[in-house]
Amino acid sequence: MDDPDHDNALLHAIFEDSDDAVVVSDSTGTIVRANRAASHLFQYDRAELIGQNVSILMPRALAGLHDGFMAHHIKTGEKRIIGTGRDVEGQRKDKSVFPLHLSVGSATVNGARMFIGIMHDLTLRRTTQDALARSQRLDAIGQMTGGIAHDFNNLLTVVIGNLEL
Repeated sequence: MDDPDHDNALLHAIFEDSDDAVVVSDSTGTIVRANRAASHLFQYDRAELIGQNVSILMPRALAGLHDGFMAHHIKTGEKRIIGTGRDVEGQRKDKSVFPLHLSVGSATVNGARMFIGIMHDLTLRRTTQDALARSQRLDAIGQMTGGIAHDFNNLLTVVIGNLEL
């Protein structure tokens, strides 16, 4: 049995309690809804986000291109990011830039085109990957140093053996 109130309550709970940031915008890029995670991730109060263009969540270079991307998609239907995910950079209220994974979907609600952006902060993942890469480089240097020391020791053994003779 379909219960619209139950369905709405469930969708609201999913939206609000998601660990990932969720931002809903209209076809002009104006934010109409944002969940708690979006507010936390971008360091804006929700009231500050609503009514703003989504470009405030992007570094300047990408923000300048955003409206053109949106207009091109609406006009042609070409999907560059809609329906796929990609790693991009986000910008917080304090203008700090951070890596995030962005998935964008679209839907028509009451005849109006809406876009749903789901964003996951990649800062911890990138930090971990960088630490792993440093560790692997140090391991390679350690192996190389050990190999050189071993070769040098072999040379010294020959020299010492010849000196004893």
